[in-house]
Amino acid sequence: MNNLEGDPLAFLDVTEAYWRALRNQKHQPNKPGPRVVRMLGDGITAMDPKDLDYDVCVCGGTLGLMLATTLQKRGFKVCVLDKRLIEGRTQEWNISRGELKSLIETGLLSDEELDSCIVSNFNPIRVGFKGGPEVWVDDCLNLGVSPKLLLDLIKSKFVEAGGTLMENATFKAAEVTPGVGVKLKLMCHGAGIEDEPLGPGDVNRPNGLGKMPPHKAPVGAASTSSNGNSSSSSNSAPTSNGAPSTNGAAPAVATAAAAANVGGGGGRGTPKELGCRLLLDCMGHYSDIVKQVRGRAKPDGMVLVVGSCAEGVQAENNIHADLLYTLGDAQNDMQFFWEAFPAEGGKARTTYMFAYSDAEPARPNFEALLDRYFEDLVHYQGVPLSELRFKRVLFGGFPCYSNGPLQPKWDHIMQVGDASATQSPLSFGGFGAMMRHLGRLTRACDDALRCGTLSQPDLAAIHPYQPSLSASWLFQRSMSVGVGQLRKGHSAPLPANNANGSSSNSNGNGRSNNGLNGSSSSSNGTGSVQEARQQQWEELTVSMQGQSENSGTRGLAAMLEWTKLPANHVNEVLACNFDVMKVLGDRVLRPFLQDTIQLVPLSLSMVGMMAANPVAISRVLLQVGPRTLAGWFYHYFALVYYTAMHTLLTPVRAVVRGNNSGVINSSAPARSSPPLDDDPLVRAGYRFRRWLDALEFGSGQDYEYHPPQSIASPPAPLLAKQQQQQQQQQQGGTVGTVSKKPEGVPKAVSRNGSTSTSNGSSSSSSSSRSKEADGAPTAAQRM
Repeated sequence: MNNLEGDPLAFLDVTEAYWRALRNQKHQPNKPGPRVVRMLGDGITAMDPKDLDYDVCVCGGTLGLMLATTLQKRGFKVCVLDKRLIEGRTQEWNISRGELKSLIETGLLSDEELDSCIVSNFNPIRVGFKGGPEVWVDDCLNLGVSPKLLLDLIKSKFVEAGGTLMENATFKAAEVTPGVGVKLKLMCHGAGIEDEPLGPGDVNRPNGLGKMPPHKAPVGAASTSSNGNSSSSSNSAPTSNGAPSTNGAAPAVATAAAAANVGGGGGRGTPKELGCRLLLDCMGHYSDIVKQVRGRAKPDGMVLVVGSCAEGVQAENNIHADLLYTLGDAQNDMQFFWEAFPAEGGKARTTYMFAYSDAEPARPNFEALLDRYFEDLVHYQGVPLSELRFKRVLFGGFPCYSNGPLQPKWDHIMQVGDASATQSPLSFGGFGAMMRHLGRLTRACDDALRCGTLSQPDLAAIHPYQPSLSASWLFQRSMSVGVGQLRKGHSAPLPANNANGSSSNSNGNGRSNNGLNGSSSSSNGTGSVQEARQQQWEELTVSMQGQSENSGTRGLAAMLEWTKLPANHVNEVLACNFDVMKVLGDRVLRPFLQDTIQLVPLSLSMVGMMAANPVAISRVLLQVGPRTLAGWFYHYFALVYYTAMHTLLTPVRAVVRGNNSGVINSSAPARSSPPLDDDPLVRAGYRFRRWLDALEFGSGQDYEYHPPQSIASPPAPLLAKQQQQQQQQQQGGTVGTVSKKPEGVPKAVSRNGSTSTSNGSSSSSSSSRSKEADGAPTAAQRM
């Protein structure tokens, strides 16, 4: 994998540092995060309206450029700044045709220009779970859009319209003067990571970094807290002659990549100040402004994703996509899902393995996830790794919060995109969420700027409570497995990834050798932490069973075991869900596949699931807990109200919107000064229009159903292959199982070449799939 795009090892280091710090962080929402925004009266001088350089400044140019261009074309003076080059990644964005309509309706692109950015088009799409039937659909996430082509086109339109681009400019601080605007403090620097250290927001966007220096493996991994403050916890212990230090303390020295200031950082550069009426924070999950708003609150959930794009898949097997697919049941408190999409017009194939999880310390690191991914990829695609030519490796962790969207905290500042947490907790956010809200955000920002309604309550109306978004949280929790929720026999939770500072690796390079299954064999032959925990559990079980009958211990143990989940729980629930939606029809199935919750499809599906499999659905209560379930019912009844009000006010909304293009008849021209929010009628009109938007998007009625042109069916080559596998399984074969490890798969090893996984022979522990072997490639070595 010497020809991989970017520097995956550098990206992996900074991702691990962020993920390690987030797992080890305590949930302290009242503890302040980094202080980058200050209000008037907090030691700053009042801003003069004459110092306003722009109407809008957008921090974060990848997705923020789209909203910036729509506002620039409406007559506002807009500046887009980014700490990197504004260059789209090579990896395609997968989306449906109907979701791209906002690019045309907002006037960003013509139909011909949009078509020029679509490089892949494929059908059909498969959804399937172990033990359940497969569901096939057409025209759902069946397009591959080139981010590079799309952003280059929009960037040229933005500049032609008079917009200002500031690349390699890092946001450092903001000073807010209510009623006037925001003064931004920036640090302008050169391209690359010499002046601005690598951060988790740079992962998977190598085109924006320019030329990177050769990567050097860190001698240690000093972790960084998720709010930008340094943390003393690390999963890399200092080593001596390959043995971990006895005190388990983390080393103080690390490379710049590993010790990068998460979401920010500072280096050499030239300070610069800008003034604007409205600051749009589009810096994603790692925004320093978001960290200040959330304090040290841990996310309620995480979507952990690893994947790759590779050539070598036969053309006949690269004509369909998988939207949601499982190879096996949950293990080690993780249920893995798979996605696969043809890429580059069918020349390559992108595959993802992901899991809905949380940020508990026991969760695996990304190197372990990559090892598992490469191991199972052989079974999933049916192609030996030696025949695949990998072009890029992808990984990332996407935090999600149950209280989204994020409300603005100050006047004149508002989050958009992933920073605002408006994306579904079931998705990876990003491009799809921006496409869904682009028209609404354009109308709302246009309205706020013309009316001068830029106070915190007015901006909060742009990000209102959305029951359709909040109701999807139950599905995220039901598709994840909590630590310790699986019944005995499906492996104990993973080792805590050295959250206490200890290390189980023995190669002296500071990188953990823990495989995803939690077993890590050391070179001196000692057992792994996983084996020790399994042995302790077995000893406890034997001890409990040895108690007398009248002690009640055996009954208590049985009761506790009953409250846990079987390994096939998630697969059983999802198979039931999609089986019911398949019977109810495409009108029910398609909105859910596109992360939109609507009242009627949701109600029909829930009733059908309870009737089809009441036992499995009842187990969801044990899985998510009564508090989450009660909250879901609150959101459900709110969804009923929002749907009813949206239906009743549809004629009014058409009048308020003015015309089909969605342009609101605002109160003043662009760049009007002073603001007009002193007029109560202006403010009331603005708030009413935002309420109509809240009803539309909060009920999921912004989604437009487009019936498929034909009935989807599995491709003939795949159907023949499945029939052959079924025949071999009936004859006693092992085709399609995931319990045996094929030759040539990567192993969880260190960068110096020592290994900690199996070469095909059985391990001494029944719960372990790993054993020492020499000379086998690892996920890290393949990069």
